[in-house]
Amino acid sequence: MNDKVLVYRGDISGVRILQTVRPTIPDGFLPNTDPRQVLVGPAYQQPQAWVYLPLVNSSNRKRNLVIELDHNRCDTLEAFLLTGRQQEQEPIYLGKLFRRLPLSQRAIPGRTFALPFALAPQDSVALLLHSHRTTGVHELSIAISTPNQYAIQHEQDQLIRLSALSSAFFFVFTVCSLGLVFKHWLLVYFGLYMLPVALGQLNYNYFFDDFPFPPWLGLNANSIGLFIIFLANCLLHPFGLTYLKNLNLYGNWQRYVVGILVGCNLLPMGLLLLPLTPFTNAVVTNASLLLTTVNIGWLFYISILGFIQKREKYLLLTAMLVFLPLLYRTYGQPTPTLNYSYFQPFYLLLVFGFLIVALFRRELISRQMTQQTIQLVQTKLEQLRKSEIEQIGRNLHDQLGNTLASALGYLTMQTPRVTLARDMILEAINQTRVISHNLVKDDERPLAEKLDDLAERFNDFSPIRFTYDDFTEYKLNQLTPLKQQGIYLIVQEVLNNVIKHSQAQEVTIQTFLSEEIVRVSIDDDGVGYSANTQTHGIGIDNMYKRAELASLRLVIDGGPGGTSVSIETPLAG
Repeated sequence: MNDKVLVYRGDISGVRILQTVRPTIPDGFLPNTDPRQVLVGPAYQQPQAWVYLPLVNSSNRKRNLVIELDHNRCDTLEAFLLTGRQQEQEPIYLGKLFRRLPLSQRAIPGRTFALPFALAPQDSVALLLHSHRTTGVHELSIAISTPNQYAIQHEQDQLIRLSALSSAFFFVFTVCSLGLVFKHWLLVYFGLYMLPVALGQLNYNYFFDDFPFPPWLGLNANSIGLFIIFLANCLLHPFGLTYLKNLNLYGNWQRYVVGILVGCNLLPMGLLLLPLTPFTNAVVTNASLLLTTVNIGWLFYISILGFIQKREKYLLLTAMLVFLPLLYRTYGQPTPTLNYSYFQPFYLLLVFGFLIVALFRRELISRQMTQQTIQLVQTKLEQLRKSEIEQIGRNLHDQLGNTLASALGYLTMQTPRVTLARDMILEAINQTRVISHNLVKDDERPLAEKLDDLAERFNDFSPIRFTYDDFTEYKLNQLTPLKQQGIYLIVQEVLNNVIKHSQAQEVTIQTFLSEEIVRVSIDDDGVGYSANTQTHGIGIDNMYKRAELASLRLVIDGGPGGTSVSIETPLAG
């Protein structure tokens, strides 16, 4: 009946012109043309409204009817029946309904606002409804039916509402459980984001009408809807940030934006916990529209960013299916008003279920690919390990063995050359230290500590001076274990080559951080390395293989003044 009523936004108590049914439109009443709703306006501006509905019974029998009002955005309702048979007859008072009124005290024991009335044969009457709203938006939805029709429709609505309510909570529980079992935090945070949808179903089914809110708490059944909207805005952001992190699109400035948005939503939530004044009532009502619009815009930003950068389409498609119609409905009316009620909960669950399946499928595929990558890396690392063992064996045979054999030869000569033999034995001892040093296992310590210890140990057995300086403030320790291990082993191999081939006097090892890029630099003042004149040894080949496995950028540059080795990698990823 929404498009058949006349609406007066204000107070008409005591106006006698409405005590009779008139063929003309009463003064001050305006027709409502929207069949979906009677939008009165913000409650802080229009706390009460009067609705005038003329009715004619053209039949020759009495008609028993029920006036029903969805009161999600109406806190109190009074109903009057105006007759035209006696010009001075007082309006017939049909009753008053409000949220905390027990069902047993209602004329019709239903959670909606419903009141019975009767039309005499061949009678013309008018229904006069007085509606009151304290917070949020003031909105009505009116229906008239016979008692039998009302009972059938009420039973069907209750079944649908309870099914939607149980489905929403089951959806939240399932998504969060799957996320916790598989340690998929994106699913967990999305399940938490869906929690306000389930709470909204509790509010839509009037369960909060009977909730015993403490008297000292400003929050009550009239304002819980606004509180749920702000809660949904806050719970969007853990999901959004996790989504960006999973796609490697997260930046510090986004964290600051999210902090501001969450803070802006927490403020009106706090105001709702206190007794509302006219000023704070206006603040929370307008903030609900503004902040929800901004949060929807942020969701579109991260979904579009994911689509452009990573071709991630599922979140963008979901946002378009859910929030574009909401924005169109909100801003496509004379007074912009948030309204989720036209959305069937099953539609929301279907769309969000599609997103969950897509995210879960992507996670399983990602884990499978990661497992395959790990197996491939392990295979290549095993090949490198065997290659290094073979290199150590050759060093023991070719270098250490030959050195000791030569020393023995000098000692067994007819005239032993003891001094030369002694120098060669000392050289063999140093070679043994280098080889044994490469076998030391210290993978559990942070990379900065390992590099510092590496320089100290090389100083112990080498005449070359090794120095290490960390200019990343230990942030290189945040690199993944595979990257840290790769960098350490490459630096170790570089230092081995310096001792063997460079004839250097000094070696500097330095780590830098610039624009989230970690760079490890090893420089010596030796004879230099040239790829054109020197044949690659197995050590250098292994260095490049380790850099490839750990996704490191390795550059070796040599010249007459020495050799410079650079290792670079992003800090994140």
